[in-house]
Amino acid sequence: MSARVPLYLHRNTTTPLLPEVVDATMLPYLREHFGNASSTHAYGIRAHTALERARRQVSSLARAQSDEIVLTSAATGLAIRGTAEARPAPAHVTTTIEHPATERPCAQLAARGLRGSEVGVDGTGRTRHHDREDKSLRSIAPKQKVPQN
Repeated sequence: MSARVPLYLHRNTTTPLLPEVVDATMLPYLREHFGNASSTHAYGIRAHTALERARRQVSSLARAQSDEIVLTSAATGLAIRGTAEARPAPAHVTTTIEHPATERPCAQLAARGLRGSEVGVDGTGRTRHHDREDKSLRSIAPKQKVPQN
């Protein structure tokens, strides 16, 4: 009898990286271009430049402004709450398939009176913008989505 390998479906934070992604974009920063992106020394400046390039790439894919993209590492809830609290007349739009790391802080914000809307998805996981419950939020793109690679 052979041992069966289980099919692992919870890949929100544990998705294996494609080798070409690791080789081309990750290894240089893990081995030689390490540095705190907030630092002003050469390593920090290099890390900051790479981070800003990644932010521009994500914003282009999300059809957003680069300053609207908050890249986090295990601080999704903090980023969502902080962003919402920092904006005048805040509102949020999420999808019906969010990870609990996104769902919970959005529910907390809604309980405090933050306007929000959930957008459905089609069979391929793409958002259906016309599903917004609050029509006044239709101009806001769903940006608080936990991406997966």
